[in-house]
Amino acid sequence: MIELLARHRLGVEEGLDDAHERVGHGVRVDRQSQRAPPHLLPQELTQEIGLDAAIDYRSEPLPRRVAELFPRGINVFFDNVGGEILDAALARLAVGARVALCGAISSYNDSEGPRGPRNYTNLIVYRARMQGFLVSDFAARFGEAVADLARWVAEKKLRDQVDLVDGLENAPDAFRRLFRGENRGKQLVRIAEPSGRKT
Repeated sequence: MIELLARHRLGVEEGLDDAHERVGHGVRVDRQSQRAPPHLLPQELTQEIGLDAAIDYRSEPLPRRVAELFPRGINVFFDNVGGEILDAALARLAVGARVALCGAISSYNDSEGPRGPRNYTNLIVYRARMQGFLVSDFAARFGEAVADLARWVAEKKLRDQVDLVDGLENAPDAFRRLFRGENRGKQLVRIAEPSGRKT
């Protein structure tokens, strides 16, 4: 069984992580947990999106909930946040775990810069692997990914969530919404209707 903990702290990751979670279902990931952004309750993530579990990071102690959800450890962890999220995952690794690092948004606005993970020695203890991940590394497989994603959308295994704000003048606030975790899905700003279309 593959156990996956995908964390979710700020809305800037929401579009990617929601898709990531649903893709996990497409490849038969057995257990999924997502860290709930402030505007979504864990019940909404489990009932509407179909996750097995979600963690409300504002009201639940992260290490305890991760231990409850993954009693045998985490085999695969995809990280866009870093900080306490990465620390909690590294504290619960399974033997042979794989950790993909794709971002560190928890530290992007820190004046002192990112700090190192606290539990990195568990990579040794559990013979785990941690590696950087950039989607561009897989450019040769984009066509395959698009075909799979399109099929999952058609089969309703993958749902698109878009949070649309109208007007270029609202772009700065839309950007700030990402960091406040206020967006619901991929944050977009519509500056004009596509030619030939009417609202």
